[in-house]
Amino acid sequence: MATKIVVGVWKDRLTVAQSARVTHELVPRVQPGSTVLGVAPAPIAFTTVRRAAAGTPLEIVSHDVHWPAESGSYIGTTSLAMLKELNVRYCMVGHSERRRFFCESNDDVLRKMLGCQQASIIPILCVGDAEDDLHARQSVLTGQLAGSLRGEGSHNLDLRHVAIAYEPVWAISTWRSERPLPTGSEVRGMLELVREIAREVCAEDLPETPFLFGGSVGPANAEEYFAEDGVDGALVGGASLTADTLVTVFDAARAAWG
Repeated sequence: MATKIVVGVWKDRLTVAQSARVTHELVPRVQPGSTVLGVAPAPIAFTTVRRAAAGTPLEIVSHDVHWPAESGSYIGTTSLAMLKELNVRYCMVGHSERRRFFCESNDDVLRKMLGCQQASIIPILCVGDAEDDLHARQSVLTGQLAGSLRGEGSHNLDLRHVAIAYEPVWAISTWRSERPLPTGSEVRGMLELVREIAREVCAEDLPETPFLFGGSVGPANAEEYFAEDGVDGALVGGASLTADTLVTVFDAARAAWG
């Protein structure tokens, strides 16, 4: 059975002080349970948020990591050793904004996935598209999933310890278009497509791989989305920036899955 995961992704939207304040407001309201509940602060706020959440069920998730290298200096990056030292258990890789603005390739993402697993960190692979046409969407997702999970060779990626998050670019809160947000059944259908493509490119059934949705998930739709079969959690954007709205999403997850 796939683990259920809900992460509030703060990106660079909260300062260090704001991140600390929201964490202090969250901590007494996050209850232990079987669902993984976390936040992903900006790297500069990571240690502050971790300290504020110490000893609580709240997971601190990394936005990104640099792929392992035997030598060399890579300014402005976060290394696997840094995440290990802080006992980080989850790390996002391949977010659409990393692909779009930082020119990350599928090969870059695969190297990060492999590095995370070597460090016993669970990578949350992000895939997404901006397509309306189903054939075009399938093509984009097949390329991202095949390249980020398998690449051109044979790799030792353990797919039992990977989460996959589908974020249609048009639905991400930062880039919201005028299109209506998807209904619960539409989200289920989107994740069914992603799951089927992942099964095909990996030649595995993936029963233990969580499939998450990211795209303006918030208090108005979290309960509907989490009630759908095949929805194993969410990456929460704009609705995660205040404790009240994020707790509402967390509560919907706990009500759905415990």
